[in-house]
Amino acid sequence: MLMSYKVGRSGFSQDVLHLSMVAQKLTVSLLFLAISFAPSSVHGTSSILTVCNSIAKQISSSSSVYYPDSPNYGFDISHWSNLSSHSAVCSVEPGSAGDVSHIIKGGGHTTNPGFSSTNGVQVSMTRFSNVVYDASSHTVEIGAGLVWGDVYAALEPHGVNVVGGRVATVGVAGLILGGGMSYNTNQYGLSIDNVVAYELVLPNGKVTTVTSKDKDLFWGLKGGFNNFGVVTKFTMKAYPQTEVWGGTVFVLPDNLDAANDAIAQFSANVTDPKAAIESAFTYYAGQVVLTIIIFYDAPTPPSGLF
Repeated sequence: MLMSYKVGRSGFSQDVLHLSMVAQKLTVSLLFLAISFAPSSVHGTSSILTVCNSIAKQISSSSSVYYPDSPNYGFDISHWSNLSSHSAVCSVEPGSAGDVSHIIKGGGHTTNPGFSSTNGVQVSMTRFSNVVYDASSHTVEIGAGLVWGDVYAALEPHGVNVVGGRVATVGVAGLILGGGMSYNTNQYGLSIDNVVAYELVLPNGKVTTVTSKDKDLFWGLKGGFNNFGVVTKFTMKAYPQTEVWGGTVFVLPDNLDAANDAIAQFSANVTDPKAAIESAFTYYAGQVVLTIIIFYDAPTPPSGLF
């Protein structure tokens, strides 16, 4: 069956929390020390707790350390998948680029071990939540702690959008630094291709802005994840955004072969860059179901396209 719908410019109406973000020089070297390791027989809970307490004493007033008895701790370590969830000894919410650590949590979407959760010190980028649109340069500054639904909601009043995630709950930082597939990728490329600047905390503690003038580092960040430092802010190209058209098709087992053929034909023959599909097999109620999401970047697609 087909459930078609029209949505607004972004499709989301979430409120965005605007917090000021100040880039300052890192003043404590411990933020790149023992907390970058998960606990083991060598790094026990007591030693990690010592690190937590040391961080709490030395970070700036814009940042906070939380322990298991705090509601903020529960929010910081929460993760949608139990397969990749761990209970950290403490959580840290840096409020500036200068207080950022090596272990970070962006949007918390990925299930890869160690990407969104840790048994050691969980550093959550929650406070890096600015979305600032510059109409003169057609760019958007996006905090690394946001999820894409927040970004789209903030940009909707401006009638613009960025090449971001296809699901509202996907984190900004992980998607961009890993490449970033979008429903608009056929038109504008991957998310990473649309970044014009990074605010980056280098391993030596220096906070710097990386642009195409920094040829090697700018290239290395395209898929380099956090291997070259911790990104606290992205500046991306913005594009005009109208209403979009889309829907979800659920295909039951009897029609899987025909649906697979249709997907192959679409991929081979449709050249309209505004059109995109995404398909996935799931197991539901004892049977295999094919889910196909269809998308067109305009209020109405050409007749017969899908």
